[in-house]
Amino acid sequence: MPEKKKKIHRGEILKQVAAESDLSITQIVKRAGYKTRRSFYTHVEDPDLSFEILEKYGKALNHNFREDFPSMPEYSLEEMPSPPYKSKPKTLEEATEIIEYWRSRFYEELEKNNKLLEKLNQPDDENAF
Repeated sequence: MPEKKKKIHRGEILKQVAAESDLSITQIVKRAGYKTRRSFYTHVEDPDLSFEILEKYGKALNHNFREDFPSMPEYSLEEMPSPPYKSKPKTLEEATEIIEYWRSRFYEELEKNNKLLEKLNQPDDENAF
């Protein structure tokens, strides 16, 4: 008689990942796009929690649930928050790395914005005298 594969409780995995994070349940819920903490507690009780919900929490927690559930459809890791969201810095060095990360992200976005503004402010060749 073949053995049945033990089904993994998706809500329990979510609960474990959330517990390992330095974020509060309120922060996790907010980042995942839910309005109340009750949503989280309902989700962790669900053994068949949908992959769509896990994806939202994965982005909020910076955790790829595909590692836990290989059958889960792949989602873009680029859309996930950067590592500085995962936890509070434990050392001055970590804090400095986070500051440098956000500084460089800011300047990249500022540069893109300036290029767009330049394009918008260039006179059209048709309207030039």
